[in-house]
Amino acid sequence: MSELIIEGAAEHNLKGFDITIPKQKIIAITGVSGSGKSSLALDIIYKEGQRRYLSTLLPGGNRLLPRFEKAKVREITGLSPTLGLKQHPTPFNSRSTIGTLTGIYGLLRVLYAKIGIPHCPSCNFPLLTWTVPEIVKEILNLPKGEKLTFLVPIFPKKKKQWWKRYLKEGFTKIRIDGCVYDMTEERFPDKGQRIEIMVDRIIVKEGIKGRIRDSVELAFRLGNILTIERPDKKTLFFTLAPICPQCGFFFPQISPAFFSFNSPLGACPACKGLGKKGEKICPVCEGKRLKTEALAVKIGGKDIFSVSNLPLEDLMIFLRGLNLSSRQRRIASPILEEMEKRITQLLNIGLNYLSLSRSITQVSSGEYQRLILSLYVINTLSDVIFVLDEPTTGLHPKEVKRLISTLRLLKALGNTIIVIEHDLEVILNADYVIELGPGAGEKGGEIVFVGNSEALKKSPTLTGQYLSGRKKLSRKKHLQKKDYLVIEGAAAHNLKNITVSIPLNCLTCICGVSGSGKTSLIINVLYQGLKQKLQGKGVNFTIDIKGIEKIKKVVSIDAHPIGKTPKSNPATYTGVFTHIRQLFAQIPEARARGYTAERFSLNVKGGRCEVCKGEGVVKIEMGILPNVFIPCDACQGKRFNPDTLEIIFKGKNIAQVLDMSVIEAYEFFRHIPSIKKYLYTMIEVGLGYLKLGQPAPSLSGGEAQRLKLARELIPGTQRETIYILDEPSIGLHLEDINHLLSLLDKLIEKGNTVIIAEHHPEIIKAADYLIELGPEGGGKGGYLINSGWI
Repeated sequence: MSELIIEGAAEHNLKGFDITIPKQKIIAITGVSGSGKSSLALDIIYKEGQRRYLSTLLPGGNRLLPRFEKAKVREITGLSPTLGLKQHPTPFNSRSTIGTLTGIYGLLRVLYAKIGIPHCPSCNFPLLTWTVPEIVKEILNLPKGEKLTFLVPIFPKKKKQWWKRYLKEGFTKIRIDGCVYDMTEERFPDKGQRIEIMVDRIIVKEGIKGRIRDSVELAFRLGNILTIERPDKKTLFFTLAPICPQCGFFFPQISPAFFSFNSPLGACPACKGLGKKGEKICPVCEGKRLKTEALAVKIGGKDIFSVSNLPLEDLMIFLRGLNLSSRQRRIASPILEEMEKRITQLLNIGLNYLSLSRSITQVSSGEYQRLILSLYVINTLSDVIFVLDEPTTGLHPKEVKRLISTLRLLKALGNTIIVIEHDLEVILNADYVIELGPGAGEKGGEIVFVGNSEALKKSPTLTGQYLSGRKKLSRKKHLQKKDYLVIEGAAAHNLKNITVSIPLNCLTCICGVSGSGKTSLIINVLYQGLKQKLQGKGVNFTIDIKGIEKIKKVVSIDAHPIGKTPKSNPATYTGVFTHIRQLFAQIPEARARGYTAERFSLNVKGGRCEVCKGEGVVKIEMGILPNVFIPCDACQGKRFNPDTLEIIFKGKNIAQVLDMSVIEAYEFFRHIPSIKKYLYTMIEVGLGYLKLGQPAPSLSGGEAQRLKLARELIPGTQRETIYILDEPSIGLHLEDINHLLSLLDKLIEKGNTVIIAEHHPEIIKAADYLIELGPEGGGKGGYLINSGWI
């Protein structure tokens, strides 16, 4: 079918609408936060597509699949298999890197196993291996008339008169530490630093090939190394196996697993391939994760860690500049071709500053989505519905254009691309736009626009107004300040020892392309430095920061999840649940039963459901497929046991309270000031549509960030605090951003300083002071390009 038809969409706050979506197009779903975008794209299209696909894929799956919740729709037709990329991917362990995820590191391991040159770990001597015909040919290529001495290094064990064995075999000359002796005279030392048996002396000339071959074969019957001395004292070394001619070190057999930090064959034995021992860098491998022997194999003079640590753009230059022999080129060509294909795709989507060694746990959600997108393009998947959750997260405007090109490539393969997106450039380049709204939560869940972007410009919807320029961000700027924080010698990661001045009591924006050093400056330098100096916590910090006497506290508000389990939720994170539990513990029936506030906790035994441990869901392991969470059969997702649920306040038990939206709870607790102030602040940051008990893993990065902001805005906020926000526009419509800016101004008006790292052009224009880093990402970034009042 050429269309995806959804009838009666009623998931979460969706109002039961019908919609027809064209396939093999780029579809943008937009709207204010909480309007229902994720409910339509992820909870209906993606999950239902996954459920139906698994029902045909899993043998005997009917026993399991009825427990997979069907999307709350009347009917869906034209649904193809779906692939979803959420803001917060399935957690990876510390061993997962960009190289392992994309498969490029696996190809690099094969390349090193096939053409890498092992070096002695002690002597750093290249351990080239030869065949007898190759050695003979090499010797015959030497100048005619040259006198050669064939020597074989030996490494005798501690036995007396060990040399008699060689004398019996017909060898009479021996060299010990450079001095030649006649073994028949038996007057020479029986030990030394270097002992060599003299096999032959040959003059290079015509007709000598047979003698050379015989001498070479004789040498290798005697030992593993053939040393040939020339008159100019230049020495040639030949081995049939990788053995060091200096110390006799025998290099182990090389295979792709030899370069894997996930295999005992390659992993550093001290840290087991993690690169760390506890919280510190492993002193044995110095964080390189591999055995000494694996790091002694080189291509182009570099070991595999050094190569995997290069920014991708530099890695491409390195691979293309390799000076390989014709034999090496024949072996390496197909490997290099596939590596370049994958790297090129990553460069095309603006990830040139990343390296293969970067841990997946250290990439942003936007970077992760683009990594996966590149794999889909490389693998030429077709007839799939891709559902992407804000893939522009973390992208500079010029990089957004590259992303759009990638989406078009996927579409050209015959796929349907559905993006949840606020970026105006993506919306303008979409084939079809769906806007949900008009508000959030119960005020949202309706279709307010469908059509192309040109028609959207003319519509009265919020997105249409911003897209056409009829509505813009508005903010009254603060006056220029005299007090500054001055960072001198910032050199973390790719920062080039820069000095940066940041004004206090205003809004400063740090901008620049991805990888230019923004996060390094505000988190690794400023936040960690202030945290260590003000609180005595964090890393040992030596960079000088002046003006710190005017600061009392530093707070980082990022988009990382507020918790890892369903027991973490907005109520527990903001602290309002403590007051709600105390309220329920004061109810006469609870007091009569001896219930304390702990009875209503999700983290303590007694009141919670012990089958799901208060999570409300149970995890089903799916093997190679993603784990699935289904409602707990024992408590039906209510999280508490029946006795706890018998305690009622104003007609609601504790589970029903957690199921309320923040706005509903605000009305419900309007006469209780201790609870009301928390709820009001959450509404103020635009999160009134969230449920109090909504599991933390289901929150977007933007929602997590605004919850953290809400916790800081609760009455009693400290003055003279620096608030650092890394990309606060994540997950926000321009209307939400307008509201966010007014909240940040409230912090500033209380005597605080707000510093944000941001790509969004409208936020950059709205800031008081601008600091731009660049000019590019990775090694070409880290410079201070510009700074000043806007």
